[in-house]
Amino acid sequence: MDLLELGQVVFSKRGRDRGTAYVVVGTFVESGKQYAYLADGDRRTAEKPKKKKSVHIQPVNLVLPLIRDYLENSGDAGVLNAHLRKALKKYAREVSESKENEVV
Repeated sequence: MDLLELGQVVFSKRGRDRGTAYVVVGTFVESGKQYAYLADGDRRTAEKPKKKKSVHIQPVNLVLPLIRDYLENSGDAGVLNAHLRKALKKYAREVSESKENEVV
């Protein structure tokens, strides 16, 4: 079982939200299965995160330290949502730029 970290960027592998980028805002184990609470700051906010089984999540080798610190220190959820949106937008931009550089 892969352990997910607070602030880690993940992608949904199953469901209607397949391919959507999220940040892990909480984790727990129930009946031997790991679950994660996911938020993107827009459709799924930190106040109402999406609950998803870890087998339906594709983790990315990136943990956002600012988000992790907010979560560990119980920061203001409104500020957290803004940071989630900004961080995921920046991540998407970096990925698209790296793909453009590979093509050239």
